[in-house]
Amino acid sequence: MLKISQLWGAPIGTSEGDSLDALVDMVVDYEERCFPTNDIEK
Repeated sequence: MLKISQLWGAPIGTSEGDSLDALVDMVVDYEERCFPTNDIEK
């Protein structure tokens, strides 16, 4: 999370922006696997 925080706002198409995208994708994947929301009734 610290690295995401440091990279936040990095320009798209830069190595920093690419790193940010990859890290955010990993966090989203982790959250979806560990904390699924599709079982919650509305």
